Amino acid sequence: AADYEASLRREAVLAAQRRAAYKAASRAEAEDFADAEQERKALEVEDTRKFCEDLVLAMCGLAGRCADFREASDCEKVPRKEWREWTHLIVEGLPLPFALPE
Repeated sequence: AADYEASLRREAVLAAQRRAAYKAASRAEAEDFADAEQERKALEVEDTRKFCEDLVLAMCGLAGRCADFREASDCEKVPRKEWREWTHLIVEGLPLPFALPE
């Protein structure tokens, strides 16, 4: 009976040690996951910021190109063909052409 009680106490101590080790490992894993999630969100925010910045610059470039076209041609509106070409270039992420159409 004494051996049985001693083995139960040893098993309880070992179980407590395993439980503590599991909790520590789980805590470390949760911290790693939280760090990775925070890094992922920071990258997503940076990607979104960069996209918005590029879009605003492209829209400003398009507005400037339209103003240049109106000055050069004395037209009130940019022809649809040029407008479609320029917006297509913006959607594709390509720069607008420097030379205005004749």
